[in-house]
Amino acid sequence: MKGKATEKESFAIIQWVRDGADEQEFTNSKIDKIIESKCEICHNSGASGIPDFAEFENIKQLTKEDQGATFSSLTRVSHIHLFGISFIFMFVGIIFSWLNNSVKSI
Repeated sequence: MKGKATEKESFAIIQWVRDGADEQEFTNSKIDKIIESKCEICHNSGASGIPDFAEFENIKQLTKEDQGATFSSLTRVSHIHLFGISFIFMFVGIIFSWLNNSVKSI
């Protein structure tokens, strides 16, 4: 958590992740000591719902860059929403146009 480590320690961890999260650099830069003293208090094997930082493999897995959704999946979802929303507007517009005509006839 942001408030547990100092600004300098947080910057060191972020820089280590941006540099590729190398295991040798993990110990050389003393990132392991920062995580051990500041993070493992909560991020341990006994904690439920949050990652365990006791093993380097667990930490390394969390440092992988997320590429986000693919262009094809974004296109598929966008088309569904685009057509769905346009039909909703069309039906609401038809309802309001009928309402306007029925009020005039009364």
